[in-house]
Amino acid sequence: MAHNTLTIAGNSPNSQSQFPVVPLAQPFLLLTGAGVTSDYSNSGASSMVNFRFYSPTTTTSNTIGATLTRAGTNNDWVTDFTLQGGSTYVLQMTQNVTFSSTGYYAFQFVFGGTGTGPYAYVGSGAPAAYESSGIVTRVITLASNTVVSFSSPSNSNVSSVASQGTVPSEYSFLLVRQLT
Repeated sequence: MAHNTLTIAGNSPNSQSQFPVVPLAQPFLLLTGAGVTSDYSNSGASSMVNFRFYSPTTTTSNTIGATLTRAGTNNDWVTDFTLQGGSTYVLQMTQNVTFSSTGYYAFQFVFGGTGTGPYAYVGSGAPAAYESSGIVTRVITLASNTVVSFSSPSNSNVSSVASQGTVPSEYSFLLVRQLT
């Protein structure tokens, strides 16, 4: 059996199957737990409709100058962030959650308080056309500074905040690249 045969940008995983963060050419914002976990009940969220990303300050990479709004235990959870106007951005995220039974969780970006498509799904109960689209990508040019948050416009059988455990902190990420 071959081990560590997968490489990304010439990098192999370490003994915990984690890849090193590869520097990006464009300015970027990366929110990830990066191997550090926290129970979702520590996020301060009251429901699963408005998602929060676990990203302790020690694992957050922010070279685009985004202003992060933090909440929860130790302020390790990001509820939203503000991007500077006059630039074009590529935003990508995945959100992973636990379910009480077969279900799905749709998620999307919210710009300035308005959730607009596209959105992605996770969960075995997702509509057939969306079963494998667990990453949402959005390209947007912002004329002015804009608050970006995350919401779930539709979901089924998603476990409560208290029952999520560490899954959202371990298996969710957000990447924003500034193109111009």
